[in-house]
Amino acid sequence: MSFPTKNRASPLALLKQFVTFAGRKIRYLRIDGAKVFQSDEIKEYCADNDVVIQLVVAYNHTMQARVEGAIGCVKQHSRTSLLHANKPARFWDDATKDFTIKKVYLWVSTDTRSRLQTPHDRMQLAFFCTYKTVAVPFGSRVIAQLPREHRLVKNGSFGDRFVEDTYLYSDSATPCIWMFSIALQRKIEVQDFKSYPLQFPFKDPSCLTRNTPTIMKEMSKMHEEDAHDDNLIAMETSNQIHIRTQMRAADNAANSHILEPTDVDRDTNSPLLVRNTSNGELVC
Repeated sequence: MSFPTKNRASPLALLKQFVTFAGRKIRYLRIDGAKVFQSDEIKEYCADNDVVIQLVVAYNHTMQARVEGAIGCVKQHSRTSLLHANKPARFWDDATKDFTIKKVYLWVSTDTRSRLQTPHDRMQLAFFCTYKTVAVPFGSRVIAQLPREHRLVKNGSFGDRFVEDTYLYSDSATPCIWMFSIALQRKIEVQDFKSYPLQFPFKDPSCLTRNTPTIMKEMSKMHEEDAHDDNLIAMETSNQIHIRTQMRAADNAANSHILEPTDVDRDTNSPLLVRNTSNGELVC
């Protein structure tokens, strides 16, 4: 299981977060001999929770070549998403989640029977995304209308229910999307929305219907606070330093097929026919 984190200062804290998040009891903790994993607090925690510490060989860059290549490919796409939308580095987690969902739901490959299938198809509808909720550029402008009973609507049905946000990612458990409201400075989950794939508020704030001085100030403040990380992301993207496995993963991603719907079921919003963008072939 991959467990994202923003802080690596305390290995024990990360271990406890993982146990809480996964809800599983750890039987073995394999370490490579690094001092951070051999502290007294780690040993005491393992002793109290019946966790066996196993020492493995020291890490080297060839141990997890395939995994490292996949991680490098995902990071590069996340950097590109952030730079294209001109969003600050604090949205890194959202950009990464959005890319992984897009890769699972949109990218298809040929199986042993020469059929085009997405990982979503092979997982047998593991989550509730639709083409409408996934095929939206990260950080693009989205408008929606909140339901009357929503907690953010003031004065009940007479409150202002219009929200204008930037797209983050599709929700995997419901046919909804997550948006970031610049005015409210928070994430909002909505179902009924309209997307504008060519408009990016963090790149061009004039596309916003309600482009107020307060919103402009909040956007500038976020970029100022994340300036250091933003520069690192831009530098890593411009350098384009990759190992061979990362290059292969990127080439495979570039050559993968992407399905485009040509007709949509009005009741379910699911594509009836899809077009292979590489050769124009229609697939049911």
